Amino acid sequence: MYLNIGIDIAKDAHEACILDDEGKQIGRYIQIKNLKSSIEKFIERVESVSNRLNSIPRIGMEATGIYWYAIYSELSKHYEIHAYNPSQVKGFAAVNIRGSKTDKIDAKTIAAILPFGEAPKTCYGDKKRMELKEYCGFHFKLKSNVANLKKRLIRNVHLIFPRYDQMFSSIFTKTSIAILNEVQRPSDMLGMGEEKLYEFYEKNEQKSLQS
Repeated sequence: MYLNIGIDIAKDAHEACILDDEGKQIGRYIQIKNLKSSIEKFIERVESVSNRLNSIPRIGMEATGIYWYAIYSELSKHYEIHAYNPSQVKGFAAVNIRGSKTDKIDAKTIAAILPFGEAPKTCYGDKKRMELKEYCGFHFKLKSNVANLKKRLIRNVHLIFPRYDQMFSSIFTKTSIAILNEVQRPSDMLGMGEEKLYEFYEKNEQKSLQS
C-alpha cells in the first residue's frame, strides 16, 4: 500500500497534499518552507502517517526552475521521488479536475498522478550533474541574450550609419567598436577628417593584432 504525496514547488514555501491508496485526502494541506527545519518537520509528519496506515510513502513534485533542488535533496535521502514537468501536471488537471488553478489543487493533482502506472522516476543523486544542468541552461540563456543584443546593435547602427557594416568583416571587431565609441554620428566621423580617421584606424588595428 502506497502513501501518495504531491508537492507543488514555490520559491519560499511549498504546498503538499497526502492521499491514501484509494485517493482520499489525509489531513489538511501542508506548507513546507524552504528551510531544512521545515523539511525535517514534514518528514516527521509523513513518517507518522505512513506508520499509522502501514504504507510506503512515494513523493511526486513539480520540477519548477531551481526551487525544487533543496527539498528534493533532502527528501530523496528517505523516499522515492518522481519529478513532473509543469505541463504534465496541467495536462492531467485539465482532464481530471474541474475548477481554477491554485497551488493546493496542483499539490493534490500531483499526488493523484502517482498511482497511474509507473511514473517517471527522477535520479539526481549526483549534485554535480544537477549543477551542470543548471549551468548549461544559464549558459544557453546568456548566449541567446547576447545574440539578441547583437541584432539590436546591428539594427541601430544601420539606422545611424547606413552601409557601416560593409566597412568591416563584422561590426563587432575591436577597431569597429573603437570607432563607434569615438563617434556617435556620421557627422562626427566626417569631422575627424580622412587623415585623422586613418590614423585612428591604424592605431586600433595594431592594438587588435597585438592582442
